Amino acid sequence: MSTFLGSENIKCSSFKKLGEKGIQFIAAGIILCLEHLHNQNFIYCDLKLENVLIDVDGYPRLTDFEMCRKGGEISSDGYRGTIIYIAPDLFSQDYVNKAMDIWALGICIYFMATGEIPYDGEDVYKSDFIDKC
Repeated sequence: MSTFLGSENIKCSSFKKLGEKGIQFIAAGIILCLEHLHNQNFIYCDLKLENVLIDVDGYPRLTDFEMCRKGGEISSDGYRGTIIYIAPDLFSQDYVNKAMDIWALGICIYFMATGEIPYDGEDVYKSDFIDKC
């Protein structure tokens, strides 16, 4: 069984300490995780930094597969997720697909690089992770 750094050790300021190359490494690891899931025809559906664990060697691992779904396109009925990571088109279509994982990846990378979400507004609910930053 792998050993992971506790989530309390992964703070927003930690991303800045990683620098550009470190953020690229974490992002590449997340991409490999998503690529594996997508090749198996799964949609992760809940990519957010809170669901990324870093092992003791610095490699990212995805966790919390409760929302993961099998299929190329699946009904969005009953879909729940963290609103700042949800692709806008999800609100106007009746299905979700692998592209929503890529959208969420972009949000994660942007946040790691800047410490901010790429958009804000009073109607956007922030996740617990971002509120703590």
